[in-house]
Amino acid sequence: RRGPPPRRLKRYAQQSSRGPGGDAVRHRIVYFPRGNALCDRVLLDEGVLPLESCTVHSLPIDIVPLDSDVLSMERPEVLRRVTVDGLPSDSITAVARSLVTLQDCAGTVGRVTALGPMAEAVLARTMAMRVEDYAAEQDHHQDQGFGDGDAAAGGVGSLMTTSSSSSQIDAMMIFDRKIDMVTPMLTPLTYEGLL
Repeated sequence: RRGPPPRRLKRYAQQSSRGPGGDAVRHRIVYFPRGNALCDRVLLDEGVLPLESCTVHSLPIDIVPLDSDVLSMERPEVLRRVTVDGLPSDSITAVARSLVTLQDCAGTVGRVTALGPMAEAVLARTMAMRVEDYAAEQDHHQDQGFGDGDAAAGGVGSLMTTSSSSSQIDAMMIFDRKIDMVTPMLTPLTYEGLL
């Protein structure tokens, strides 16, 4: 997401700068799922940041479980932005980041199927992020003096196969909503039958 509108942040900053009776107020700002530089800039301009009485947090709840084997991003604005703006890279990156986080928790998924152009872009970005993470990890190990281990000698492919063998998720299907407009109107039982 793009974060809250600057107008709303300005209104919040103006209303909450002082409490009842002119007392100083402690601020706790929670971005859902995460903030951005524009939000921080507006709060800085309005004098809310940087204060010792203000803390800023992110609540990165990206994936919502709908059933034991169905996860959803619940991002209704993405379809409109894709249809109007083309393929927005920030949405693709956010979805890919969520999938990388999921795979960090549950293990690398062995078989991933992407249906639709945006789903394919998400899969490509996810794989690129995994390779970047792997390269950074290898650089870190070499800087620490661990040397070249078996995983480093085998390359990225060996990392993918070793971690996917212990994965809690066997297969993943990424659907592009543009090719599947009917599913949101189905009952869970019908949806599961389609899968």
